[in-house]
Amino acid sequence: MVYEEYYGEKLSSNDVIIFLDGNKTNLSIDNLMKLTRSELVRFNQMQLHGDNPDLNMSAALLAKIKAKVGKQSKGE
Repeated sequence: MVYEEYYGEKLSSNDVIIFLDGNKTNLSIDNLMKLTRSELVRFNQMQLHGDNPDLNMSAALLAKIKAKVGKQSKGE
């Protein structure tokens, strides 16, 4: 709800919110990042995430890139 209210967009069933510092009680907007489920799979596969928000942000952005490249390779 915090993410939706701040950005004024409704999340789809394909969207997930990750907590960049790993703390699910930290609802600061700076701690929330939206990923698609396919991006989340790549994020988890890379095993780069931990309790460092900067590293998690970088890993999430890399997951977004990899998901996008994967879709383009498949012609989606």
